[in-house]
Amino acid sequence: IHCYYHGEVEGHQGSEVILSTCTGLRGMISLENETYMLEPMQEGNSHHLYRGKHLKLMQGTCGHGHNISQHTMMPWTERSSSHSSRRKRDIQSSIKYVELIIVADNLSSSFQYQKQGKDVEKVKQRMAEIANYVDKFYKSLNIRVALVGVEVWSDKDKCSITQDPFSSLHEFLDWRKLKLLPLRAHDNAQLISGVFFQGTTIGMAPIMSMCTAEQSGGIVMSRSPAHIVQKADYTCLK
Repeated sequence: IHCYYHGEVEGHQGSEVILSTCTGLRGMISLENETYMLEPMQEGNSHHLYRGKHLKLMQGTCGHGHNISQHTMMPWTERSSSHSSRRKRDIQSSIKYVELIIVADNLSSSFQYQKQGKDVEKVKQRMAEIANYVDKFYKSLNIRVALVGVEVWSDKDKCSITQDPFSSLHEFLDWRKLKLLPLRAHDNAQLISGVFFQGTTIGMAPIMSMCTAEQSGGIVMSRSPAHIVQKADYTCLK
């Protein structure tokens, strides 16, 4: 069911709306230099509207795995030269597409599972809401992010996820390459983790890796859908 939308407030130029209508109205409204969050209340048909500045966001930094992605940078020039005979496109005006898969690890899915009344489908809806935000943020850059899959590790983690963000990223990227890619074609996979990573890191991904089969992915620490998946290097054209 399609219930995710982008739009604007009628009569207000420059306003932006990101909205889900799957189970009530949930989303973000940007209007006259103010951001408002909208979400349904637990009981009844009422909704809660509050300013975005009142969101209790997790403080931290987004890291990058230099040691993981370093070996992927050398083949980039080779790939570029091997495709030099292809017809050049105006990359500024042409729309680029990124096919995204979101994975919720066991701790994150357990938290959302309890919050959503033990309904796995509602957990998947919340992951789709994250993708809707990401798509909107990249839309202005002529990049569309298409969610092609959601996986919820409701029983147990399928790879080792620890408080070490470097180790967790490495494990997730290995699992993606060996297990996920053969099952479902996609450009990038993001792990939403309920684990609190060491230090100030709340997200991590290899740099310059979007066009690589081995390294196109990332991890982000999140106990709440308000912590939107971190930016990835969406530079691969399709």
